[in-house]
Amino acid sequence: MMMLYKSLSCLFVIVGYCWSFNISALTSSSEKISKLLDEEAKQGKSTGYNVAKIKVSNEVILQLIAKGSKKEHGDEILRLISEYTVGMNENTLDIVTLSDFRTMWRVYEEIFAFGKPPFIEHKCDIKNMQVRFQWKDNGPVDYFNYIRKDALKAWNYFSEQFLNLKRRLKVF
Repeated sequence: MMMLYKSLSCLFVIVGYCWSFNISALTSSSEKISKLLDEEAKQGKSTGYNVAKIKVSNEVILQLIAKGSKKEHGDEILRLISEYTVGMNENTLDIVTLSDFRTMWRVYEEIFAFGKPPFIEHKCDIKNMQVRFQWKDNGPVDYFNYIRKDALKAWNYFSEQFLNLKRRLKVF
């Protein structure tokens, strides 16, 4: 319970910080978030790719999509969506192989309760983004569309495996 309280308080601080920052500082803000989460991991508090990280990434992605104006902002969107996809695939692998199951069960429940992050199916004006993020050719646009599809697949597969495991546990 104490760990949950600490995680939630950390989440509110991070989300509050992200919500109040200046658009020119978006890239450095996400770097600070990454450093904060890395520091948490070094202190042995890491719970894999958890709901706090998902919520923060979602907020930053949506803010960058709405207000980003530099090439770096577009790059950060691509990086954060890729990070989400990898993190969710790692969680799914842990479920399938039952590795670190006792530590991670609550984390998986929290992720499932939060649901699919809104950035995955957020309506985007791709032409506008292409201009704002200086995506001169279709490469970054195609990549953006592909990684959002991959993020959706990662979410769907995580959900499927989580529910399968939950059903199997109820049998015992």
